[in-house]
Amino acid sequence: MPTRHASSLAYLLALTTVLTPASAAACSVNTVGVAFGRYEPGTGTDGVGTLSLSCPPNAQAPQVSLGTGSSGSYNPRSMVEGADRLEYNLFTDLARTTIWGDGTSGTSMVTMTGGTVNAGQRRFQRSVYGRIPASQRVRAKSYSDTMVITVSF
Repeated sequence: MPTRHASSLAYLLALTTVLTPASAAACSVNTVGVAFGRYEPGTGTDGVGTLSLSCPPNAQAPQVSLGTGSSGSYNPRSMVEGADRLEYNLFTDLARTTIWGDGTSGTSMVTMTGGTVNAGQRRFQRSVYGRIPASQRVRAKSYSDTMVITVSF
């Protein structure tokens, strides 16, 4: 029987695709997944993760898009555990108004500007803001999702 509380663990940004030019292949992507913690259906639940890029010092500002994950849709995305789903989304801004996607279907990509040069690498970092909307009736389980990160130069 569905309950009104669920525990959802970190969702992971796990797969990476780096596109041309050839010098961009020297970039690496690291993530800290969005950890939502315990889902509260009455208020919803927010979380924050981090996406970091390490590139050659002369790297141009990379543009980053996020895939749809297991849902196949940008709005909403879904975390899963077995056949059960918990809807959520990822945003480019703290106010959680702009969905981070690939620039289609009302989503936006993020251009990583600035960055710092340290130890021969230009490092870019950006927060990933997540939200699980209120009023979902789900079973108490650990839900997760994995998606593709695409970096373009």
